[in-house]
Amino acid sequence: MGKDVVRISSHRVTAGTFRFRREPVFSRVEMKKQPEAEKKLPVLTVIRKIKIPYRLIGLFMLLSLLPIITLGFFSYQESSRAIQNKIETYAVQLVAQLARNLESEMNKLEYNTIEIGFSDLV
Repeated sequence: MGKDVVRISSHRVTAGTFRFRREPVFSRVEMKKQPEAEKKLPVLTVIRKIKIPYRLIGLFMLLSLLPIITLGFFSYQESSRAIQNKIETYAVQLVAQLARNLESEMNKLEYNTIEIGFSDLV
């Protein structure tokens, strides 16, 4: 006894069992193979396997971290430049103070030498 098969839309009904089994309408049509250039990238296939809520969370995190990282980079550059300027200014002030101290010591030595040269005790 062969079972009668009736096709309704995309479902197959077998007489006697009344079970529905989905069968694609175009199941016998062969899919064309994609050329190598048209194959999907492996990254895209991995991303497609991730559930949508996790993809959305990842995207929102990326979109929120991008401005923070950019701001951090520019802040670092600006603070580095400001620190470098302060160091240069401090170095110039330090050299100027050292020159004043040396001048002061030289004046003291010159005064002491003149005092000793004109002293009656020597």
